Amino acid sequence: MTYPSGTVTPLGASMLLNNIDPNLWVTSADGERTFYLMGGLSPVAPGVPGQDGIIVQSIDMAAPFKHKDLQAAQQDGVTWTQTVYEPGVIALQGEVHAQTSVGLTAVWDAWQGTWNPRQQCTLEHITLDGGYWWAPVRLAKAWQGAVKNDRRYLYRQFTHECRIDDAFWRGVPAIDVYYPTPTVGIYENFSGEGSSGTLSSSKWTVTYSSGHSGAVSQASGVGAYWNDTGNSTQSAEVISKTSTSTPYQVVSLTLGSSLQGFNLGGSAYNDIWCRVDGSGNAIVCRIGWSGVYVYRVNSGVFTQMFYKPLQLAPGHGEVWTFFCGTQNGPRTYALRRNNSWVFGFAEYGAASVVPSSTCGVGFGLETQGGALAMAVPVPVATFSASDNASVSTYAGYVTLCNIGTEDGWPTYTLTGPGQFVIGDGPGGVGGSAIIGPLSAGQVAQVTTLPRLRSIVDVYDPTNNLYPLMSGRFTTPIPGVAVPGDASSVTIPVGISGGDATSSIVANLTPLRIAPA
Repeated sequence: MTYPSGTVTPLGASMLLNNIDPNLWVTSADGERTFYLMGGLSPVAPGVPGQDGIIVQSIDMAAPFKHKDLQAAQQDGVTWTQTVYEPGVIALQGEVHAQTSVGLTAVWDAWQGTWNPRQQCTLEHITLDGGYWWAPVRLAKAWQGAVKNDRRYLYRQFTHECRIDDAFWRGVPAIDVYYPTPTVGIYENFSGEGSSGTLSSSKWTVTYSSGHSGAVSQASGVGAYWNDTGNSTQSAEVISKTSTSTPYQVVSLTLGSSLQGFNLGGSAYNDIWCRVDGSGNAIVCRIGWSGVYVYRVNSGVFTQMFYKPLQLAPGHGEVWTFFCGTQNGPRTYALRRNNSWVFGFAEYGAASVVPSSTCGVGFGLETQGGALAMAVPVPVATFSASDNASVSTYAGYVTLCNIGTEDGWPTYTLTGPGQFVIGDGPGGVGGSAIIGPLSAGQVAQVTTLPRLRSIVDVYDPTNNLYPLMSGRFTTPIPGVAVPGDASSVTIPVGISGGDATSSIVANLTPLRIAPA
């Protein structure tokens, strides 16, 4: 339930577009109620139809603080040592408005029901120039404001105080990911300058379904695409004439840009082919609008092993990476979409064929005939494949930016296998910490904030990982007075004994004493 309910008024829309007022809203702890308090989404005028709600005229939102000082017996004045913040106190001067007396009571009851000193609501603030900031808040005091014939005048004034326990507003996190990059054995840019016509017969073998009327072509700025205007189900299997050295493979597709792939006719598919041998055996990861599938192919017969629906259809420019075999075994599989994991699973049984050494890779395009038009897969801009082998050392860096006023302490999420090295502070100026080794698929979260410093096994919090950590984090990423003053810093990282499924995700949430 939102207050006010209904669509944004023309005046509200104008205020939003012109960035006139800050936008402030609060959501209850259970997510059931949201009150828009300031800005274009709030009630723009008392009594306007559909605008029962609460208007906030002013807000005090900075955290109080006190100085910690030292003073010698014969010292004039004091020696400053530190500033310590109290809980952030947010004071709202508000008005309840409604069209009817019943409506006024309903809004006030909902407002009171939203707040609880034992639970935290979410208070959010945004301006186009200052950005988005939010705070977890709880009721600090009982509401102030005498009742003065409110139901008669359909109006109530009140003062509301809530608090931020740790004093600070949070901004949008700065996030960066480091993935080890295996040595690429096969690479093709189908969308590069000069790409046109059919695929190179010296590099690719293309096999079509029976009765096909279309063909796989390539075009500069588009990629390898299905070239046909019919309306039927057809497919093409495009296999590289270069193989990987082992059956442990990592294959990536970058989806191209064109109107292909956006249709109402049905669900077309982009396939990733792995472990292709000369006897009709393979592993196929199928990506479509409805979801992603994994099949084992035995002598040309497809058997589904896994399915997961997608909340968001595949998009142009996305990178989809399929891992066929990891350090957990040759029949373990994973899929990554850009920088996010889609799934990871182990095959039940041992029905798929695992070649003893070299095996092929490729991609596929499948159309689907529909009631309105043929569904066509998204073009493939680039294709790459390599062996998913353990490497002695990977080295790189993550980049973070702190737009908050306070020192920033990153959180690192580490996905095994491997032993991880993370620099302490910008450029690793404070040294480094070593974590691990972690087993394949094991995930550890490292918190560097000194008073909350911890290392936790994400999937088994009872597992004590402290013996796997040496070194400490003592150097933060400094805050800035103004968000525009912030600049990016690099933190060196490394992984030993990892493979392409290993990763380091760095996350820094900026903190400010008040929204920018």
